[in-house]
Amino acid sequence: VEPGSQRWFFSGRPLTDKMKLEELKIPKDYVVQVIVSQPVQTPTPVEN
Repeated sequence: VEPGSQRWFFSGRPLTDKMKLEELKIPKDYVVQVIVSQPVQTPTPVEN
């Protein structure tokens, strides 16, 4: 997955590229959410 299409969240807050997971001190068994955006696809023209 391309890094530019990922958004990471912890405890409802977005995580930035400058943050390191080790420094966030996320407790064991907590959830970090990763949202992956799909690229917008241009529709293919239909021939009649």
